[in-house]
Amino acid sequence: MKRLASLLLVPFLLFAAGSASAAEFKASGFWDMSFIWSDTLFSRENTSDRFAAMQRQRTQIEVIVSENLKGVLHLEMNTDWGNAATGGSIGTDGLTVAVKSSFVDWVIPETGIAVRMGLQPIVLPGFVAGSNVFDDDMAGLVLSKQFTDNVGLTLAWGRAFNDNNPAGIKGHHPKDTADSFTAIIPLTFDSVKIIPWATYAVAGPESDPFRIASEGQVVAYGAPQLLPAVWGKQVDWARGDNANVIWAGLTGEFTTFDPLRLAFDFNYGNIDGVSSELDRSGWFLSGLAEYKLDRMTPGIMLWYGSGDDGNINNGSERMPTFSAMWSGTSMGWNGYYSSRGAAAGVVGADATGTWGLSLYLKDMSWLEDLSQTVRVAWYQGTNDPKMAEYISGALARGFEDIGYRTWSTYKVGGLYLTRNDHVWEVNVDSVYKIMDNLDLSLELGYMRLSLDTEKWAADTLKRNAYRVDATLRYTF
Repeated sequence: MKRLASLLLVPFLLFAAGSASAAEFKASGFWDMSFIWSDTLFSRENTSDRFAAMQRQRTQIEVIVSENLKGVLHLEMNTDWGNAATGGSIGTDGLTVAVKSSFVDWVIPETGIAVRMGLQPIVLPGFVAGSNVFDDDMAGLVLSKQFTDNVGLTLAWGRAFNDNNPAGIKGHHPKDTADSFTAIIPLTFDSVKIIPWATYAVAGPESDPFRIASEGQVVAYGAPQLLPAVWGKQVDWARGDNANVIWAGLTGEFTTFDPLRLAFDFNYGNIDGVSSELDRSGWFLSGLAEYKLDRMTPGIMLWYGSGDDGNINNGSERMPTFSAMWSGTSMGWNGYYSSRGAAAGVVGADATGTWGLSLYLKDMSWLEDLSQTVRVAWYQGTNDPKMAEYISGALARGFEDIGYRTWSTYKVGGLYLTRNDHVWEVNVDSVYKIMDNLDLSLELGYMRLSLDTEKWAADTLKRNAYRVDATLRYTF
């Protein structure tokens, strides 16, 4: 059906172009072809494929009536070569067309207030390495106004979930909605940018369609970014009340001493209202300094995120996040070039519960049309070592029942590191411009994991992981 819908879209656009001659049509986007060799599970028992070939096409169509009114449709097609479900096997027919975003941009007459309505990308501010809280597409309404050259305001309402009954649960559910409300105040001066922001979200106990259900009863919540990574017992989320989540942040960028660039991000988050086992509260701070030279930009980045204490019954002391996209490195986190990001984000989508240091040389241009980044990073967990016992040791109770993997250091979505665990990571990332609109990237990543052998089941784990990603990107 999705494939048919995409084919029907073409004549519709041609008809629209003929019937509304005042509208201007613009198409932009990229097509990626990626070939990846990787082993990132840190498991001696890993039997997964080392090689994968895949592609992604993103096409954005803008229908522009005037500078004050336009509509945008952003389509995405993902195909894994050889995979029948994505249309990559023989015959190449698959249901692979998705609407990534679809919204209307307009300006309220005589006010200067810009309005964006619909499915849209929403990114919370972050000058150091993107957002450590939220960076994703979501249905919502965004209002923005530039009051002066220096002061602006953005207000956003997002609806993450509504009317998503999980498997095995029937009937009417009044607490099945999750909404967020955000205020962002960009302050821009000649060489200084400061952005304070805050988000309040409320999530009903039956709002997340990905939570785990058993025999008609919810026994665990499926949003691990919001809630503690580990529990010593099963928790019945359905018996709880609405969860209240608060995030606040302050981010800044300084170019006063150009070509020296300084930046920082500070985030705080808190979730409560469910039960003491599911409460979560913490903070995250990061900063960087980089100096632009003729042929390269050397830099240093540091970060620290609060970590869990040793008490499993009082929730988590890591900052809650939701659909983050932190890009501190190109293998451990999400700073990769390839749009699919396969075998990357090994530590996770956010850097909560860790602290670290990264030294890098970016935008190296020794050869014409070639740009490179070389990075060495060291990072360690800030979580109490006792928490490892609840994942894979004698105190792990009930984890098989609620779907958590207990065979390694993995939390859901990444690595769970304690103060006794650390990682070395090396990235060598290159992009070569073959011709206008056609680039070839090569990303080389290596990670060396050192674990507390008294806490983790080290006999099933290995220390080394690698990732090689070659991507051909056509942009238009």
